Amino acid sequence: MTLRLMTCIGTLLMFTTVMADDVDVWRQHMRHLVNEGNSQYERSYRRGILLYADSIKDGVVNYPNREDAVTFIADSLEFYADYLKLMGDYHYENSNYDVASYKIAEEYYRQALGIYIGNAQFSGHLNCAPMMHRELAQLYYKQGRYTEARSEMERAYNAYYVAYGKRRFKKGGQTHLDYLDMRTFLAICKARLGEDSTEDMDEVISYYEEANARLGTREAQEKYYEALRKKGKITMLAGGSGVDALTYYKDYFTWRKADAMTTLSTMTAEEREDYWMRMRPFVADAYQTESTDAAFLYDITLFAKGLLLQIERLSGRGKTTDEALASLNYTWLDVQRQLHADECAVEFIQYEKGGRQLMAALVLRSSGNPKWVPFVAPDELLSHKIKGQTCRARLATTNGYQKNDLYNDSTLRAMLWNTDIMVAIKGCTKIFFAPDGFLHTLAIEYMLPENKTATAQPLRLYRLTSTRQLVNRKSKTTNWQKTATPQSALLVGGVYYNDETDNTKDSLATTNVDNDTIARSFMRGLGGTFNYLSGTRQEIDSIYATRGNACDTLLTGSTATEAAFRRLCSAYPIVNISTHGYFGAAETAVGTDLKPCYTDESLSQSVIALAGCNRALTEDNTDSNEYDGLLSARELSRLDMIQTQLAIISACQTGLGYVTADGVYGIQRGLKNAGVGGMIVSLWNVSDEATSILMTTFHRHLSQGITTAEAFRAARQALIDTVGASESNSAEATPTLRFNAARLVNEVVSSEATAADYSSPQYTNAFILIDAIE
Repeated sequence: MTLRLMTCIGTLLMFTTVMADDVDVWRQHMRHLVNEGNSQYERSYRRGILLYADSIKDGVVNYPNREDAVTFIADSLEFYADYLKLMGDYHYENSNYDVASYKIAEEYYRQALGIYIGNAQFSGHLNCAPMMHRELAQLYYKQGRYTEARSEMERAYNAYYVAYGKRRFKKGGQTHLDYLDMRTFLAICKARLGEDSTEDMDEVISYYEEANARLGTREAQEKYYEALRKKGKITMLAGGSGVDALTYYKDYFTWRKADAMTTLSTMTAEEREDYWMRMRPFVADAYQTESTDAAFLYDITLFAKGLLLQIERLSGRGKTTDEALASLNYTWLDVQRQLHADECAVEFIQYEKGGRQLMAALVLRSSGNPKWVPFVAPDELLSHKIKGQTCRARLATTNGYQKNDLYNDSTLRAMLWNTDIMVAIKGCTKIFFAPDGFLHTLAIEYMLPENKTATAQPLRLYRLTSTRQLVNRKSKTTNWQKTATPQSALLVGGVYYNDETDNTKDSLATTNVDNDTIARSFMRGLGGTFNYLSGTRQEIDSIYATRGNACDTLLTGSTATEAAFRRLCSAYPIVNISTHGYFGAAETAVGTDLKPCYTDESLSQSVIALAGCNRALTEDNTDSNEYDGLLSARELSRLDMIQTQLAIISACQTGLGYVTADGVYGIQRGLKNAGVGGMIVSLWNVSDEATSILMTTFHRHLSQGITTAEAFRAARQALIDTVGASESNSAEATPTLRFNAARLVNEVVSSEATAADYSSPQYTNAFILIDAIE
């Protein structure tokens, strides 16, 4: 349970258990609940919003003096409208996971608005009808319904404008700041529709510039620079050049970077996440300047990924370390200094412009400035059909056999590695790339075009979470594998998911238990359980025997508990888990300027299954002082795995998760936040037999002292060499069933004509290696 949720529940219980035998006391308690519910909404914490909304509804039912009909009706209307507003807010936030929530949120907002408009007691109150118009505006804006968003925002702004004209509030107060925010939001809506909104923003900037000069506080500075950023956004929306917008963006970025260096040191992990969410719209907007200043965009990318990944990796869940802060100062020049003449670094960027999703590559070589190279647009690639099925559908499925045509399609390869990209990387034999958007779900390192000449050197691609990883690049002579004693490993597999062993016997199980209750609730909602995977026991035994390292530890059967894993994982340079994996997929909308901050709960919807987890999935009253066996990505992110230089998650779909503007929110993010160096994860459901060959071969090469990348490349080649050309696409082949961890059911996953043939992409391309530079 997160600290935020515990605080929320504690506050809620404190105020709902007080006996409300007096109407005034009851109102005080109810207004406190409303304020707390709105605070949860500002943090975008869905469960907190729902807790307070339900408590407010219960409070209306338990009104202490129903005999006074007049006050009962008035109070009931007031707080029921607050309840409706919070329920709308909950579904607004839930639309990040379920698009059907847009409609539900709109219905709640409309009901609350009806109460405010239809009752004279709310007339003239800026926090009533105007607030609901604003909520509706941001809901429409988030859906791209800009005409409706403008209309609703104009209604909200006009109410504030009239009140300002009547001097109902003064400059500098919170209501005046809300008024300026309204004007800013209206200006953005106008600009989206091609209307001139320069005058609106100039007035806002003028006020904040004066306030900043007069007050000099951090809050005043932030307001001023945020206004500059939004002026840059409006400049771009109005058809201005990237040069014009960059004038504002560079001022904002210079201040934001300096601000981060002074404020992040005191923040918790949750506060750092909120900090990033507030900055996130700037990063999305800056990419719209495209080729105007590629070096500036490269620096923004490094800084953003430093906030998202580097600080968590170096600081864990505590205060930001000096080393982590120093990493925020990395620039493209720091990356370039680590590149050899035959190498280049590529940061892929997926961004929105003119209502379309676009893609580009920031290419950096050992000399010269970064270049902005146009890449295939996501819709163009995803709508490309291969044998009647779109790439979007083939990427979305977890069935391996549908990947064969995808990875064998020469047209798709040419779309990915187009002429512009090939010219930009010409002469390089090593490409270090960081994916974005749909590229997180596509192993492009296995899709290079064939060499045109026999003398051409093969390209070696290295997938990174960020090219900033190159700044601390180690030389081959100090490579961690090249030691006299092979590195020890924690090996997990052959898990007993139905195990009923008392986990509280483990010394860790009864202390600091922080089960992810969101993950448990989510997994229980799927209505299934995990079945035993005999292949994972065979795989892990084979790896253990192949490694022959007396320092390795094997967790199998009933010993493979969550508590045991948590206790041991921080002590091993290599961690290999062979088990079921699950992730919940949904498309998430990019945050808007109307409400850019939200706390993402998707890390709770990517899970690794460990011993006894089926009890948590089927029993209502599992012990809260016992780990539940469902190790979520959020729980992973809280572990200390800074000593883990390589984590191998040999399970289905562990490389997937919510693909957002911030990368993949899933097992990948959890491992990186825990401090893990390199990772091997999967992109779809995997074959037990092929995975066993791949992983056993990989560990054999690894124990011989070759680099991680070389060992993994050799292991993939072992699969490619099993028989030869695969016949798995043969129409005459007999479909077979395999357990699908994504849906917890058996389904057709392959059409294997020859069981021993693992040379097709569904086997060879399922796993990807991340952040193994050498």
